[in-house]
Amino acid sequence: MAQTAKANMGPIIDNDPVISLREDIAVGSPAFTIIATDPEGDPLTFGISGPGAVYFNVDATTGVVTVKLSLDREDPAFDGILPITLTAKDANTLTPSSCTIVLEDANDNAPRFVNIPYNAEIPENAALATSVITVSATDPDSGVAGAVTYSISGASPSDGTALFEIGSRTGLIKLKGELSFTDKSSFYQLTILAQDGGGPLGDVPNVIQQTSTFVLITVKDVPNLDPQFINLPNVVTVEEGTPVGTTVFTVRARDPDTGILSPIEYSIKSPAVSDLFAINSASGNITVKSELDREQHLLTDGVITLEIEAKETKQDVSGGHAVTTSKLEITIGDVNDEKPEFYNCANPDSCELANSFSGNIDEHSATGLPVLELKIRVIDKDRGINSRFDLSLDGPDKDAFSVVPTSAQSEVDVQIVVKNPAIVDFEEKQSMSVTIIAVDSEDTAFQSTAIVTIAINDVNDNSPTFKNETYKLEVPEHSPAGTSIATITATDLDTEDQGNIVYKLLPETILTYFDVVETTGEIKVKNGDLLDREGRNLFSATLQARDMANNIGSAILEITLTDINDNKPRMVREKYIEFVNEGDMNFQLQIQAFDDDEANTPNSEIVYAILPGDYSNNFTINPETGVLKLNEPLNREAIDPSLNGMIKLNVTAFDKGTPPLGSSVMVEINVLFQDVNDNKPHFQKKEYHFEVKEAEQGAFINSVLAKDEDQTEMNNRISFSIKGGGDGSFSVRSIQATPRDLGYWGNISVDQDTMLDYETRKSYEFEVEAMDLDRKSDTAKVFLKVLDVNDETPTLPTDIILKVKENTTLEGDGVFGTIVGKDVDTNHELEYKLVSTECPCFKDGVCEEDWFLVEPLGEVKLDPKFVVDFEACHEVILHVEVTDILTEVGKNSSEGQVTVKIEDINDNIPEFIPVQPHFVIIAEDIKQGSSVAAVSAYDRDSGENALMTLKVLGVTFTDLSNQTNDEGVIFEVTSLSQTNRNCSATISSLRSLGSTQGQYLVKVEVTDKGGLKSTSEVLIYTAANDLRVTLQFNISTDKFNENKDVIIWALEQATGATVHIMSVNAKQRSVQTIVNAYFVKPDGSALSYDGVMNAVIGNENPEYRDVLLELGLNAVTPPDPAPEVDRTETYILLATVGTLMILLIVMTTVMVFMRRNYQRKLKASKAMNSATMDIEDNQKSGPVVPGTNKYTMEGANPVLNMNIDTATDLGFDEDDSSADRSSINSLDDNVDMTMSDRDNMPMMVIDEEEEEDGDLQDPSYYEPIMETVLAGRGKNRKGGRNSPPLAFDNPSMSTTDL
Repeated sequence: MAQTAKANMGPIIDNDPVISLREDIAVGSPAFTIIATDPEGDPLTFGISGPGAVYFNVDATTGVVTVKLSLDREDPAFDGILPITLTAKDANTLTPSSCTIVLEDANDNAPRFVNIPYNAEIPENAALATSVITVSATDPDSGVAGAVTYSISGASPSDGTALFEIGSRTGLIKLKGELSFTDKSSFYQLTILAQDGGGPLGDVPNVIQQTSTFVLITVKDVPNLDPQFINLPNVVTVEEGTPVGTTVFTVRARDPDTGILSPIEYSIKSPAVSDLFAINSASGNITVKSELDREQHLLTDGVITLEIEAKETKQDVSGGHAVTTSKLEITIGDVNDEKPEFYNCANPDSCELANSFSGNIDEHSATGLPVLELKIRVIDKDRGINSRFDLSLDGPDKDAFSVVPTSAQSEVDVQIVVKNPAIVDFEEKQSMSVTIIAVDSEDTAFQSTAIVTIAINDVNDNSPTFKNETYKLEVPEHSPAGTSIATITATDLDTEDQGNIVYKLLPETILTYFDVVETTGEIKVKNGDLLDREGRNLFSATLQARDMANNIGSAILEITLTDINDNKPRMVREKYIEFVNEGDMNFQLQIQAFDDDEANTPNSEIVYAILPGDYSNNFTINPETGVLKLNEPLNREAIDPSLNGMIKLNVTAFDKGTPPLGSSVMVEINVLFQDVNDNKPHFQKKEYHFEVKEAEQGAFINSVLAKDEDQTEMNNRISFSIKGGGDGSFSVRSIQATPRDLGYWGNISVDQDTMLDYETRKSYEFEVEAMDLDRKSDTAKVFLKVLDVNDETPTLPTDIILKVKENTTLEGDGVFGTIVGKDVDTNHELEYKLVSTECPCFKDGVCEEDWFLVEPLGEVKLDPKFVVDFEACHEVILHVEVTDILTEVGKNSSEGQVTVKIEDINDNIPEFIPVQPHFVIIAEDIKQGSSVAAVSAYDRDSGENALMTLKVLGVTFTDLSNQTNDEGVIFEVTSLSQTNRNCSATISSLRSLGSTQGQYLVKVEVTDKGGLKSTSEVLIYTAANDLRVTLQFNISTDKFNENKDVIIWALEQATGATVHIMSVNAKQRSVQTIVNAYFVKPDGSALSYDGVMNAVIGNENPEYRDVLLELGLNAVTPPDPAPEVDRTETYILLATVGTLMILLIVMTTVMVFMRRNYQRKLKASKAMNSATMDIEDNQKSGPVVPGTNKYTMEGANPVLNMNIDTATDLGFDEDDSSADRSSINSLDDNVDMTMSDRDNMPMMVIDEEEEEDGDLQDPSYYEPIMETVLAGRGKNRKGGRNSPPLAFDNPSMSTTDL
């Protein structure tokens, strides 16, 4: 029965035509499975083909397709699409199916910067938001993963982050803050971070890739600053009579725009004294212009004040010329050209020149009592030592009286006092006469005389007397009026005076404070309100006792005020206003108060506290120091909204006196949001014109108005300050305007410690600066007119210099000097007060401690709370106020300077200055005298006290097995040098160190001249030569040195080791730098070449590797040989030796070949003799030699084809006839040659194959030549004379064979 054949159907593939795979799928991971069925159910075999099939493997049985090679969507060859063909095959049919693999993006690419490096330049006055440079980075990933954003992650210097900002999307860097070439950096290096938006990578759903680069920004200087004086204000002295044209001072000023450095032009702006001095506009030299006479300037005490102007010759940014002014005080030094003269000062308002005076005195007046009604004053108009003079008496009654004082300076009121009361007797003389002589102490030629006539009064002879000359009394300050202090009585021997003595206190000014009961002598307080110990603690008075006859006795009273607790602590500020960010725990505020009661007593000890309030528990205050701190972070939302973020604390300060006194201050703490301060203050007007009366301390002048448009109080709060021109004479206080949106008033006042003087200066011109908390500012000009008021002021000499040694603790009250002021008033009483101290050693002149006190009577003493330190400052300027407490009209005080010179003592131990953490040496390279390390020391003392010596105390060595040995002193200090207070030296080896490996710990001692000493340890690592690593950079050595710090930083970050560069050399004939270095780990061992290679070039630290590659790193190799040096002389020597060697070899070779040639000639001669033995004597044709032309004459050499030169013939052929020397050229030309021709032919050397000496003994050497020659000889015999020539041609040989 017939069967019908069924056709086989092919497999059916059911996969989607598009398959998506993420590009970061791991190699070996399943990608997809080929899904296919066969209608007949036959087993299938699977496969793939096509362009993309190279990336995959397929299991032929299961159809599972796995990844074979890494996939990259960004590969431009496929652009993310891999076309493949899937196949399924049964036993008979192969079914293909086209499929497209679409690669999905993974965030496997970091952004990459283009167009690097980035360098930009910007002027310092560029406006905010100025575009600086644009950076650009690309990321081939797609979508968010390829979107690049930019940020500034760091800057050097660090304030660069506040000055620049970058567009997060555009990469445009703009100016955010104000630049300054002078006050800020002139160079900024910004670290720019580029990061993508993130995307999946591996098993992480979101990975953000980032890359960084550097942007180098150079700030260009512009002329926007006024010139600055270097040595003004200043004081200089010039002697009167100095020749015209003499230079007395040189003014120096500079342009602070260091990138411009404009030349400076100088001028004098003081018209009143312009005829005295002149200034060179270019050099600044101030010279004498006209003759100087100090006595013509007594009103200013010989002091001439010049106002100096410095102007830049180059235009500034506004097109003008920047100027500044300052003062120079020139003191005209005195020359002794005036004599002392007598004046009658009976009229206090004016004294008249006189040479005779009259007075009276009671007879028998006590010794020392002055003659009455004498108003004698002696004045020497010279100054200083030149104004000293001596006083003496002459005349008929000189023994009865004496003159007081006997010497003086400048001017003095003179008294004639009783010297011998017994002589002053009315009964003997009713009138007496003396002559006062005033003689210049320096030049006796200058003298004057005056006659004094004294009328003697008839009086009672006995005067009241006190038991003591001086009484020391005490009374509490502010005692009520009428308080009894003491009762002091006098006695009088006269009977009529018993119980009738009248007491009186002198001088009259003391009666303001104290009084005495006339009849009892009881001393009482008159006005306790004026008895203030803090103002004046000691009163001196004379208690006078007068009897019925007006005889007077006196005693000195010293009344000391004792302290009571009458002063409450005074807060330094009226209110404290502070700002703190919410959540900030770093808040700290110093509350300060002062108590004027006696120091170091309970009356002046202060205790601080916080009064309870709504938020007082959030704060704590140190009761002793007054430091206010937070207990916990502040939360603005937790503060009552009505307070607008402001917390008010009431802080008290009480003393410990009885009863305790106190005061309080309000502290306002504003909790801030983070507002951006983007507006600067601006004044309502740019110029203000005000007036103020002179001599009114603290007088309010007027107000300026400024406003800041920022919205928060922190950012729109304005503070004011006085800039140049005010001379420190004014202060300005910031007051909130009402309503608040008007801004702030700047209330300008005369400084509390300043009294304007119309005669000195009639107007002021200065700037007021308004500044917010971010130091954004605006200025306005103030023109101030001083209105005249009558006044007289006491003054201080300008040359007071006191000296004290540092660390001094003086016994007693600590007084080491006294200040003596001057006052032109006849009746004056001066008191002194320390206003401030100035330390020129510090940048701002502010002293850190107040070392000195000034007592009311002028004593300068040490403050026991502090220790004077020369090293902190070698000079302190005391600003002292002198006050005439008796002044009735006008200013009663002035301020002067007292310079305290501090003398150094050796009180500081020299200290070592770290040079570097440790040193690295190659032990086997260290020989005796080699340098191994460096040390440096510093001594805070000065002069000889700072001289130092260094020495090595000992050395210990720790090897690589951690065994430590004491090496003794194997190093020494050499090359010691000292500059000022710094000392540096080199540590050198006393012997070779060999090849030891480990570390040396060197103990070094420094000693100053006074024996003070300290020690330090220097760590020296020894490293083997094979641990040195060579780095090759494709940059010049100058470029390497410019980037050296960044390169070392990147190397140390990558390796975790300290980099010690041993040498930096330029590679010859190329722009490359070869650096040899050691990489020392913290344990002292060094990284090998492999370790450095893996850390720097490998993938462990790609961020540092990229930095190094950008900086030119090209290769890391084992150490290079020593750098190339100039070895010209060596090369010349080697060339000479080589030439001689070549010449020797050539000569030897020639000799060897000549020897071989002669050996060959000997062989040929023997062969010839054998061949011609039976030839007839007249036979003309020579022997036949195979392979040559025919020889027709005897004597030709068949081997050498040359004449035998007698000069080189060694006699081997001496048995031959002379015919043997007749040569015939046998090779190509048969030319007969005469003897003359033979003789002139040079000998030719023919190269031969190398032969062994043993060949000479081998008989076969003659074959085939000998066989041929012998065969020819036989034929010759048969043929006889008529036989044909014994020669033939052998085509198998040529001349070359010979």
